[in-house]
Amino acid sequence: MEMDEIRAGAVPRFLLGRPKFRGLIVPFTVAQFGKVYDFKITDTDKVAWCLKHRNCGLCGYRMSQAVAFVGGEVSMESRNFTDPPMHRDCARYAVAHCPYLGGKIGYANHYRPEGQKIEGAEMQDTSQIGIGLAKDYRSNRNIIVATEWIAPVEWYVRSGAGASR
Repeated sequence: MEMDEIRAGAVPRFLLGRPKFRGLIVPFTVAQFGKVYDFKITDTDKVAWCLKHRNCGLCGYRMSQAVAFVGGEVSMESRNFTDPPMHRDCARYAVAHCPYLGGKIGYANHYRPEGQKIEGAEMQDTSQIGIGLAKDYRSNRNIIVATEWIAPVEWYVRSGAGASR
């Protein structure tokens, strides 16, 4: 699937009820401070809840079958992630519309509310972003490990190049 097709497509139904902030749909796990959302900070309680109940990190709704992970080449190879899994449609939407994932603005290291930098969690400098599908996952401290991929990883060129591999 081409990146332009995803951008032009409808918002996934699970995301229709999510709030918007500065024109962007707010992921379920983004930290909120009063009426302000900080897209660079993850609400660790919401992440833990999503992981425990098998809910999507983007829309917050329950996932049934396969779960999708978004990451660069290193994450796809190791199957290690810091962001919770999502529905495939939510992951595709995130890759197409998130300015961090799409490479439109710099992606800072993951910072948690305590200000702790998680070593090894940096977004890799990569020209591609992938979506991998797994049946399941396990969490080990700050890292979420996807089980083996059940389909080929979908690769997309970052920075709005509109091509997939």
